[in-house]
Amino acid sequence: MPTLADVGRLAGVSRGTVSNVFNHPDLVRSDLRQRVEAAARQLGYDGPDPRGRVLRDGKFNAIGLIPPGAYAIADMIRSPYLRELVLGVSLACDEAGATLSLVNGTDETRTSTIREALVDGFILGHSADIELIASLRRRRLPFVILESDAGPDVNSIRIDGRSGALAAIRHLAALGHRRFAIL
Repeated sequence: MPTLADVGRLAGVSRGTVSNVFNHPDLVRSDLRQRVEAAARQLGYDGPDPRGRVLRDGKFNAIGLIPPGAYAIADMIRSPYLRELVLGVSLACDEAGATLSLVNGTDETRTSTIREALVDGFILGHSADIELIASLRRRRLPFVILESDAGPDVNSIRIDGRSGALAAIRHLAALGHRRFAIL
């Protein structure tokens, strides 16, 4: 199995340059990058083993998403709300170069999943489950809870429904409407 050093020898560059071609290609001149990529193809080298990066950095470059309630992963795809949530989080992960790990949210699996998940942190769909929070804290993983206030020492993101309702009322009033029904 070819190594980073083998690719460097064939391309006539240092291991650091080969590493940059695979990990930070924007730092390497185009002609040099093409030479290293050609050497890697010739040797059948697909790039550094991600397990080595995990061991070196102690990071997985992945975010875990646990849906609100006791939803299985298939339910996340079926639910229009959860589908939009997954889409938004996955777009943010793509932009950051991170992986999104969808986590089964059923009661039987959540705590064990947190214990075993290969992620750097979690997004919890509105959950104030004390055991879940305790499990995250034991692993010393950062987390944020969506649409729930789990206390002053827990990071959370909430929708500002009051401001949204006020904006809607002002808009309707500007159109001349004076009687409103809230469903």
